[in-house]
Amino acid sequence: ASDVYKRQHYNNSLGCCNDLQLRQLEQNFQDIDMIFGADCPICALNLKLFWCEFACNPNQSEFLRPQNYVKVKKGEKYYDALNMTFRMSVNSTCFMYKSCDKVPEATMMSSSGQGFLQFQGDHGVDRGASLFDFQFSDEDGDGLKPLRFETYSVSYTHLTLPTILLVQISVVA
Repeated sequence: ASDVYKRQHYNNSLGCCNDLQLRQLEQNFQDIDMIFGADCPICALNLKLFWCEFACNPNQSEFLRPQNYVKVKKGEKYYDALNMTFRMSVNSTCFMYKSCDKVPEATMMSSSGQGFLQFQGDHGVDRGASLFDFQFSDEDGDGLKPLRFETYSVSYTHLTLPTILLVQISVVA
């Protein structure tokens, strides 16, 4: 199997996820469903879309810049993590958080979209070996463009939700 994958979300353009990243996404998506999906499937969908954009977007270099490796202590363990600057659209962040603000776990993490994402970025070191320095802006800056992605509102009632809910990712031969 090839290490290059296609997703409908990228209009059949090549994404940049490999087998390891896809397995990690699948596990993370199960956790997202368990924590957020029961209370608000739209919140879970928006979180999946966000993390897919982070992991598989073929234009990562436009919104993400690796900085350096750091040691991060979590509990009694130390992790080597890649510290990254992640430029994120304020609007996308706010719309995503708005879809989650009725989920108790989301509001326990933070009272804002920016805090919600920073919490996830700070606490995912043991899973993704990444530490995020989020920059929230709707303007370009520091050589980065903000990541913008489509989010769905809680009032979304269309019966055919995007296929990302099913984590359908096909291998390119």
